[in-house]
Amino acid sequence: MIKSNISEKFLNKGLILNFKSKKLNYKSKKFSRELKSIFKKYGLIIFRDSKINVKNLLDFTKIYTKIYAQDAIRRKKRFNEQNIRDVDKGLQKIDLHSEASFTTACPDIITFYCKKPSRKSGATLICDGINLWKNLNQKTRDYFLFNPITYEVKASIDIKKNLYDKKWPMNIIGYGEGKISFKNSYIKYKLKKFAINPTNIQNELSFANHLFVTLKSEKQLISRKCNEKKIPNNILKEVKKISNELTEKIYLKKNDILLIDNKRFMHGRTKILKTEKNRDILIVQSLKSKF
Repeated sequence: MIKSNISEKFLNKGLILNFKSKKLNYKSKKFSRELKSIFKKYGLIIFRDSKINVKNLLDFTKIYTKIYAQDAIRRKKRFNEQNIRDVDKGLQKIDLHSEASFTTACPDIITFYCKKPSRKSGATLICDGINLWKNLNQKTRDYFLFNPITYEVKASIDIKKNLYDKKWPMNIIGYGEGKISFKNSYIKYKLKKFAINPTNIQNELSFANHLFVTLKSEKQLISRKCNEKKIPNNILKEVKKISNELTEKIYLKKNDILLIDNKRFMHGRTKILKTEKNRDILIVQSLKSKF
């Protein structure tokens, strides 16, 4: 096995584990212990040439998954597996975000599997929220430390019954004004949460959230405010400028597995060329991890 780093833009630089086509013994207790240790340190790992494929992908993810997240119904399930899904379709660029961070089901870990790579477009964008947070000025950090963001969400659900709309209480901090419509198959609520997260690295916070994605591109997201007001433009401008400087483009290779700490790193993708429209990336979301 060959170890190498991914980018100087990440704290601890991320990690590539290249098994040189040797089969990874992922079921061993030794591997499970080592994975927990290195994942806490790096938060971003690429497994390359490991002989893991779509047939044993879920077996691999079970090593670090306690509970799987329920993905958005717009994403087609693959290989008749509820927990293996397509990433968002289309050729458009997707801005940086922490997966489902505006919902009540924000996963601890997301796993990407590259079934068919692209060569010239559709690069995976990665930004380490720890380094982004460190590079913001103190006034901006003070703003996000003190002010939570309120996301207003209307999400489709895979239920249709001829029942009355009703309130939908949930025992989740920051959740409120929940309503479920069985007739029209949606749930609507507000979720108040901070744009920063604690991390696996002592005394380090991470700026990982859903502030970059436009409301137009994220149909579930109705509004995004802070104290019933829009986030000041000068603050957003600074965050976007520094995030652009700290974002790395990663071109995954065939059968690569990319493991991401979703509470620390934000991800996205560059625009996909029509000639590479068959790029095929799968996603598995671990709502609660064993780490």
